[in-house]
Amino acid sequence: MRMNVPLRTFANLRAGGPIHQREDRGDWFVVDHAAVLAFLHDERLGFEPIASRPADDVVLEGNGRPGWLLHLSGSIEARELQCLPRDEHGRQRKILAPEFRATVAARTPAMEALVDAFVGPLAGTFDVVSELAAPLPVCIIGDLLGLPVDAPSRLDHLLLARADALDLDPTPPTLARGRLAYVGLMDHCLPHVRKPWPGRLLDRLHGRLGIADRLSDALLLLLAGTATMRGFIGHAIAQAAPVWPALRADPTYVNPFLEEVLRYHGIVSSTYRRALEDIPIDSERTIRPGESVNLVLAAANRDPAVFDCPDQFHPHRPAGRHLAFGHGNRFCLGAALARWMVRLVLDRLVHKFSHLEVVESRVRSTNFVFQSLDRLVVRSTP
Repeated sequence: MRMNVPLRTFANLRAGGPIHQREDRGDWFVVDHAAVLAFLHDERLGFEPIASRPADDVVLEGNGRPGWLLHLSGSIEARELQCLPRDEHGRQRKILAPEFRATVAARTPAMEALVDAFVGPLAGTFDVVSELAAPLPVCIIGDLLGLPVDAPSRLDHLLLARADALDLDPTPPTLARGRLAYVGLMDHCLPHVRKPWPGRLLDRLHGRLGIADRLSDALLLLLAGTATMRGFIGHAIAQAAPVWPALRADPTYVNPFLEEVLRYHGIVSSTYRRALEDIPIDSERTIRPGESVNLVLAAANRDPAVFDCPDQFHPHRPAGRHLAFGHGNRFCLGAALARWMVRLVLDRLVHKFSHLEVVESRVRSTNFVFQSLDRLVVRSTP
């Protein structure tokens, strides 16, 4: 799906009501702010691991990996935090969240050094995606977890394949490639889950969570922290170029600016749930157990009942109620880190360059859920 077409479609749907069922597939779309917010808190909705969906056997059988490894990947995916029932999710999050925050605090100097290492060489005309937005999040999340990232482009390739399998309507071959990518990421993470680097998140969780939970948490944070940040960094820099003088002149400008980037572009356009029980919608419609429900965060964030002129980007827009990071008990664990990282990147760039202009921008249009850029070429002036 291309970037603007689904948003127009969801705007048209919203005019006819907040919740719609797709006739050809039977899944549901929730498209206004109030309804999305309510469903984000609704424990009658759960998650379905990718491994439980039909994939392409030809792709899977041709990959050369033993079947037990693919089977294990499904078990590990089912342990990911967002897949856990409410009580178990709450128990594990109470362990994971404070250790995550403590690791971020301890590794802040190292993360700042990583940002400087990526921003420092930038000069003249360069591609923001390949030189910054794609590799930097991989390196930062790897540092937090305690994973080697000697080849961030290889991990980025696996992470993109995995992200594509999370799209609204992935084909069976796409699902299969996503499962194989998950196995590749497991291969990368597992040795460091078993023997973690001292002081990193996996080390802090050692002895508090079992190895399966530590591995699933590492895989979730690696995907969530890179697929989302790739888009957040890219879109923030693209939107910053026209207002570069304001960002340089007023340090307080950046906070409302970034919140508008999150509202306007989002980091995840839609999040997927599956009904665990009957959920009545009205006197005539009921979501049945097993039916999928797509909570379209991008549509909620452009709801005119909540945001004035929602399809326009307003850097000075007052702090609103965007749902870019979700809401409730399953609110994004890395929201504060994401804001900090992009704020730091912009700070370094506006101090390095007096002017920045976009030369070429290309959306990665094959994925609606993770709407990042394939390419963002900018021309800088010292």
